[in-house]
Amino acid sequence: MPEETFGVDRRLAFIFETETAVTFVGEGIQTIAEWDAREDRRIVGLHLLAQGFERLLKVTRALIQLSEEGSLPSSRQFRNQYGHVLSGLLDDVLAACRRDETFTDRPAIRGDIEFLASNELWRAMLDVLSELGSGGRYHDLDTMLDGNANSESPLELWGAIEMDICRADPKWFPLMESDPASFSRQWYPALAAIQTETLQRAARAITRMWTLGPAQENGRTMTGTISRYLYLMDDQLKTPSAS
Repeated sequence: MPEETFGVDRRLAFIFETETAVTFVGEGIQTIAEWDAREDRRIVGLHLLAQGFERLLKVTRALIQLSEEGSLPSSRQFRNQYGHVLSGLLDDVLAACRRDETFTDRPAIRGDIEFLASNELWRAMLDVLSELGSGGRYHDLDTMLDGNANSESPLELWGAIEMDICRADPKWFPLMESDPASFSRQWYPALAAIQTETLQRAARAITRMWTLGPAQENGRTMTGTISRYLYLMDDQLKTPSAS
């Protein structure tokens, strides 16, 4: 890597940005996983997840371009090309992964790419996080000031995803009606496990690109920082990882 392309100041910023992204994702997952229908801090978790995944994906995309073209994208280029729409950003990252046969030859990596591209729950979550970043973050403020908001409520959109998860297993609604107390004891831990597994699998798949895939030229120097997700085993995905 030429020093003039990624000098000391930029490298320090790269380190700080990676640390921030990983921390935001982790704290966001923890907040979502802790909800049990009592104190509702999910909107805080959604803000953390939206920023965390946007930062992680943008740094990943930047590292790929640096490796392929020898230069970093500008902040204006990112704003103009992606804004806060994470699905387009992710799809461009996946396109770069598919060009790297040494990466896609690994069965586990092919599974990662398929998950990131096609898993319905993950993509629905990503859409909510995009909506939050694109304007939904001001939904409550706009409603307070104007009586309505131009964007949908991110928390309501997230709640709709949770209801879809509930409907997907036929045992939940009958249990909710017959024994609400038992439903609460069982449902919220099950919901937390499903959401945590999905979000952590996404984070693991993205960070693998930093050590095995198209972002590895510079990304592998951050192995210690991204290890929170990089080394998660499948049987660990349902529990929020420690920092």
